[in-house]
Amino acid sequence: EKKTKIEMVSELELDDGVGRRAVKECLKKQLAQVTEAAFYFNNLLSGDELKEEDGKVIGEQLIKKVKDGEKGMSKEEAVKVFIKENKALRGLTEKYIFFE
Repeated sequence: EKKTKIEMVSELELDDGVGRRAVKECLKKQLAQVTEAAFYFNNLLSGDELKEEDGKVIGEQLIKKVKDGEKGMSKEEAVKVFIKENKALRGLTEKYIFFE
């Protein structure tokens, strides 16, 4: 079984005069990096390598991709881009024509 373990450390150093709102925004950016890293590695998995929790993450990632889609991009286009980025879903479209 292939296994990759990644440890991300984020250290926030802010001056005393920094407001709560600025700290909150900085923390959101830091946490977004962790989410993006999880999505990146999940997209590298083939269908055979996926576990149930990976499927849930893929679903969340797809919803985020459609919701945060680029300006001018339809939901259908966002889904097609997502399928191309995700190895497991790309494999399904190759195996089952109707899936796309």
